[in-house]
Amino acid sequence: MTASRALWVGTRAGLWKFAEKHGAWERSGPFLAGADVSAIACGPDNLLLAGSHAGALFRSTDGGAQWQPVAFDPKQAELNNYY
Repeated sequence: MTASRALWVGTRAGLWKFAEKHGAWERSGPFLAGADVSAIACGPDNLLLAGSHAGALFRSTDGGAQWQPVAFDPKQAELNNYY
């Protein structure tokens, strides 16, 4: 199943994916376990981005099997909102 065809939910307890083959929800990503996930984006070729309420950004290029933190400057993003 590709990332864009899966059902993803961000919660205060991390990022969850509905695993159709098991018929159950599974937590995704060691970086995201326990994180307050407030944003999710799915792109082509199994690309996923997940953002936490605290301002952390994570990226997966394999449909959520592995996650890497993305260098992100929240202060710059704040400034971009004004310009």
